[in-house]
Amino acid sequence: MPTPDPMDELDRELFGESTPASRARSILTNAVPMAAATLVDLASNGTSERTRLSAADAILNRVLGPVGKDEAQDTLADFLKSIEHIAQGDRQEK
Repeated sequence: MPTPDPMDELDRELFGESTPASRARSILTNAVPMAAATLVDLASNGTSERTRLSAADAILNRVLGPVGKDEAQDTLADFLKSIEHIAQGDRQEK
């Protein structure tokens, strides 16, 4: 009789009897906050303009959707208006 693989036992302890695909989805879902933080960090602190632009583009596409859709344009316009209001409020308080 073959010796049980310790990794199989660990898998069962961590994930139960789920399928490999559902375990992979769980692992990736748990990594979403780190991935989002990494994109924000790259957009803010990337060492090249290309890196910063690429990260910013990825963020905007995921939050607003593809550019050119009316809904995305409305969302972007609302977002920009809210930033203007915040900036004006900050200037008035100073």
